[in-house]
Amino acid sequence: MRIVLPLLFFVLIAGCEDQVFDFETTDTLVIEAYIHDGQPVSEINISQLIPLISDSSESYEINDADVRIEWMGSEYALIPGTEDGVYIYPNNDLLINVGDDYTISVDYFDKITSATTTVPAKPTGLDLSTFDYEVPLIDDFEDVFELRDRDPLEVYWDNSAGNYYYILIENIESNPEEINQLDFGFDRENFQLISPPTNLDVYNLGPGDVTQFGTHRLILYRVNQEYVDLYDSSEQDSRNLSEPLTNIENGVGIFTAFSSDTVFFEVSREF
Repeated sequence: MRIVLPLLFFVLIAGCEDQVFDFETTDTLVIEAYIHDGQPVSEINISQLIPLISDSSESYEINDADVRIEWMGSEYALIPGTEDGVYIYPNNDLLINVGDDYTISVDYFDKITSATTTVPAKPTGLDLSTFDYEVPLIDDFEDVFELRDRDPLEVYWDNSAGNYYYILIENIESNPEEINQLDFGFDRENFQLISPPTNLDVYNLGPGDVTQFGTHRLILYRVNQEYVDLYDSSEQDSRNLSEPLTNIENGVGIFTAFSSDTVFFEVSREF
């Protein structure tokens, strides 16, 4: 499952200590790469830095780089995927294991751009206050105000060490029923919510946060500091900009790893 951060802001102003980039050229590599414990390597995105003055019709994805991942003393060569700028590992002998270190290296622009990450430990103790969350149907504006007095769905997990996590919640029904029956004149996709990174051990999903009835998948991701740093950089106030953080050597972007646990719950109609 693809984990996406708003990297456009980062790419346009990217810089970091001890590195100087010429924003009028595109000879700086951007790596946006995610690996997940127990899953194939398929979310490796390679592109050029977008210059401040650029042609909007020009593609900056790179499809001819030499991309490798090192694990346990061996190198594994990635190949271009079906989408521009995306690289995958086609075999099943590159295992993404909790606690292991991985290094990505990209040979392009006559230099090696690289980064290292470690797969964090899996979340433990994931639980919900209820696995059948009842929400009333909304068919007039008074129903909206009544939601404020409803108890939230509470998500719990173990986090005595204050590590960072984020939550993805999505409705997995093929044709979910909308909670809000008021017609606002637009089509709606399946509900999805991604929380900001948190170092707490609880997350509250309010009754006004969910938009559809049916089965929902909740994934709790354990994340590394490089993910938190990039998220914070992308969220900073444009009136008080500081240099965005990156764990990429000789380039910009992010190479990071995730582990996760998953539960399912129902959002049902309260009668």
